Amino acid sequence: MRPRLISKWFSSVCTIVLTLTGGGEYGLAISPDNAPASDNSVAAEQAAFQIHEDFEISLFADESLGIANPIAIQWDPRGRLWVLCTLAYAQLKPGELSDDKLFILEDRDGNGKADHSTMFADGLEMPTGFALGHGGVWLAEGPDLVFLHDTDGDDQADERKVILTGFGTGDTHQNISNLKFDAGGFLYFTQGLHAFSQVETPWGVARGDTAGFWRFNPRVTKLEPFGFPSMTSQNPAGVALDRWGSLFIKSNGPHLCFADPALIPTTHSRELMVSGQVGQTPGKSMGGAVVESSHPPDWIQHHAIIAGYFAREVSALPLVEEGSGFAVSKPIRLLYSEHPSFRPVDVLPGPDGAIYVADWFNPIINHYQVSLRHPDRDYSHGRIWRLTAKGRPLIEKPELNALDLEGWFEQLRSGERWTREQARRLLSDHDDQEEVASRLRDWVESELDSSNAADQLALVELAGIMESFGTIDAAMLDRLQASPNPQVRAAAARAIGRAVEPIADADKRLAALLADSHPRPRLEAVIACANRPSAESMKLALSVLDAGEMDRFVDYALGQAVFALEENWKRALEKNIAFFGNASHLAFVLETVGGEDAAGFACERLKEDLEANERSRLFAVLARFGDVADLRKAFMEGYQNDDVSLLTVVADASESRKLKPDEQFVIALQGLIGSKDELSILGYRLAGLWKVGGVNLGPSSTESSLAVSRARLRAMAEILNASAAGSILDELEGAERPEIKVAAMEALMISDAKVAAETAVKHLATEEEKALSLARPLLADAHGSAALAAALDESEKKIEATTAQALLNLMNQTGRSDPKLTPILNQIAGIESAAPEYDAERVQKIVAEIRGGKGDPEKGRDVYLMAQLSCIACHRVGDEGGVIGPALTNVGAGMPLDQIVESVLWPDRQIKEGFQAVSLTTKDGKAITGYLEREDDDLIWYRNTTAPWILPLEKTTVAERRNLPTLMPAGLTHSLSEEQFLDLIAYLASLKG
Repeated sequence: MRPRLISKWFSSVCTIVLTLTGGGEYGLAISPDNAPASDNSVAAEQAAFQIHEDFEISLFADESLGIANPIAIQWDPRGRLWVLCTLAYAQLKPGELSDDKLFILEDRDGNGKADHSTMFADGLEMPTGFALGHGGVWLAEGPDLVFLHDTDGDDQADERKVILTGFGTGDTHQNISNLKFDAGGFLYFTQGLHAFSQVETPWGVARGDTAGFWRFNPRVTKLEPFGFPSMTSQNPAGVALDRWGSLFIKSNGPHLCFADPALIPTTHSRELMVSGQVGQTPGKSMGGAVVESSHPPDWIQHHAIIAGYFAREVSALPLVEEGSGFAVSKPIRLLYSEHPSFRPVDVLPGPDGAIYVADWFNPIINHYQVSLRHPDRDYSHGRIWRLTAKGRPLIEKPELNALDLEGWFEQLRSGERWTREQARRLLSDHDDQEEVASRLRDWVESELDSSNAADQLALVELAGIMESFGTIDAAMLDRLQASPNPQVRAAAARAIGRAVEPIADADKRLAALLADSHPRPRLEAVIACANRPSAESMKLALSVLDAGEMDRFVDYALGQAVFALEENWKRALEKNIAFFGNASHLAFVLETVGGEDAAGFACERLKEDLEANERSRLFAVLARFGDVADLRKAFMEGYQNDDVSLLTVVADASESRKLKPDEQFVIALQGLIGSKDELSILGYRLAGLWKVGGVNLGPSSTESSLAVSRARLRAMAEILNASAAGSILDELEGAERPEIKVAAMEALMISDAKVAAETAVKHLATEEEKALSLARPLLADAHGSAALAAALDESEKKIEATTAQALLNLMNQTGRSDPKLTPILNQIAGIESAAPEYDAERVQKIVAEIRGGKGDPEKGRDVYLMAQLSCIACHRVGDEGGVIGPALTNVGAGMPLDQIVESVLWPDRQIKEGFQAVSLTTKDGKAITGYLEREDDDLIWYRNTTAPWILPLEKTTVAERRNLPTLMPAGLTHSLSEEQFLDLIAYLASLKG
């Protein structure tokens, strides 16, 4: 295929963008990292490898066969390796035409090294992935999913057909990519954060905004979006399938996610990575394939092998079944390289059992932090490496093209995954599907033994072939469901859930699978129900609640099913409130979906005679989503039954929704206060939230629980406000236990922030170490920080510089900064708070000094651990450190030296993707600092600085919002000597995994 002309608008846009940005040869500033070129020879790169003791490495192919900058690889049934290469990434120069290519590599003499290369297609425009199937190539190319077909058998594409168009192209590296077919003939591929897709299909417009993944059925041109928006990752960078069809999505970060629970058609945003993560690599990584071959050692079987492009390593992550999914496991390093250009981007076992690694070969991997015209970008090299097991025989590749249908059926029993997949592809792509289906059924009846492990695996493959034909039938489903292997039974549910043609007895089959003794079939049955839109499907899915213990995967899937089927079950409830039968099932649905309708449905169902636990759960729904009258009803139910769980919900709802009943409930609350500790705490909490002044707030002679004391002191502050300050202060000064002092300070902050701040400063000036804990409540609150700033400014007793530094450290550890307090503390500590003006010459000088041998990494680690820098509080190296900032475990492998220097001296110059900071102050004074994930009309989704979870915050609760350039304070390194600074940079540059 010859190059297609790039449209004039594209070249014009490139020219405009480059002109506007200014500087540099092409209008872009060139990074000052002018390192001498590395030795890019094969020998030099091979010598730099560190290999697992059970393996050895050899070169399979390099740029001499045309494969510069390979980004994806696939095998065909003849044992040939297809390699997709792009030289256009990250951006063409103005007027330049794209001419990316797809090659076929062959090892004709069988010596383990490619000796022949055929260019299948050229003229491609920055493709991002491909898959082989249906007699051709499925190619991701910008907004298009393209099919390339060789019509005359000369191994060159003759026809090009755009199958689908309209995929988002907001950021090149987030275009659709990572194409992979499963056993059922469905094509999976991913999409990243800045892509917004609207794709017309015969089934209507398929939409996917921001990150997620797609499932495409080529037989009927049906495209389905899943995991949008950004439920599995901000930028999914790999798709893998295990032998049973379990789906895994690799994030562009380190995480691998078991993604089956995301196969539910809803855009209700619930982060799957929290519950679906099964492990993570040491650094950013991509791709993914599962090892299943007798050539590698036994220990690596059923491990996901992952390409760590950032840390320059290949990892093997164990896939250990647990419940309905997989346990979290730690990776094993297979391969690491010290060579700065080794960049594994795809990894795939081959027909001989060896592991093949696509090496993009580039010292520069970034495209928005580093200039697109950086002189170190490499456009002329590319490698495919071959990992083989020491002392173990390679697999002899079967000549699949010489076999007949029965021969291919027999190969589906093979323990070699490559063999099974290629035999299945030949069967699925066969021209005479009716003949294949007929003989397949006969072979299953006469040859398969359901008790045999190899036959169980073959059965799943055969069922997939029938799925790809659209001919899966009752007999095949019966066999799947009757299998003693739960993974095979799960395959039946999967087939039912995604069937285009209706399956007559689907509900009966799913009911049995939902009651299965193993959680895996139950999970797949819930997913299947969610993909069959009806109220009955929701009712059916809820039966899984009665089948056994719920685990994190089933819980996620069932919750998402509630949203996927919301329109259907709501209509059914409006006609019959007892539609679900079991009131606990109704409670699960209402707890999940929330809203005013949930309270209405709960109130209606509570008119019936119900079990105590059912009443409690439905009253909890009233408290969470109803009005003040509903809250009152829920409180009385909880009080009368000493129901701690329900009363906790009432308290949480009162606090979050600012609800307060008209009645004082003095007697009821006093009764709770005088009861056991957990009820006493709730009594005080509710009294404070509802401002009930008649309860006893004095300390009790029997009060021994810190939690009770904290609840009582807080209630005193909330009820009496400033008038309580004196009493609380007396308790603070008179307390012997430090924990009681802190509890009193928390209450004093609520009562009178000025008094609290003055008290904290007094203690800080005389007893720094003990008093730091008293300052924490002030630092966590926007009003408290302002009050502390004023108290420090006005106090006659001044705190020491070391105390100010300790307070700054506390703030840095939580990513907090305050426009009033921080400058005062910096002044006391003697810290120059402003960052120096950007100085390119200084960066060049530092880079040259480091390259010249200055800087000691060992001493630099000691600098990194210095308290005043707070590096370890915010950044993780290996298993140590905080999660506020990006992990630094592999920073030396992934970032050029000049960029490391800039990031330390000018932290807001390059904001790492996913680390756009935001400071939020709620209307009740709570200070929140985190990273903005996304937002809609109602919610702000942020990642907390103290944990890697994504949390929602209602916009109506926000009083003030500030977008921050970075959470890393400016000027942190001002206190370092030049020698210490060089040591620190040398240490960071040495961190390579």
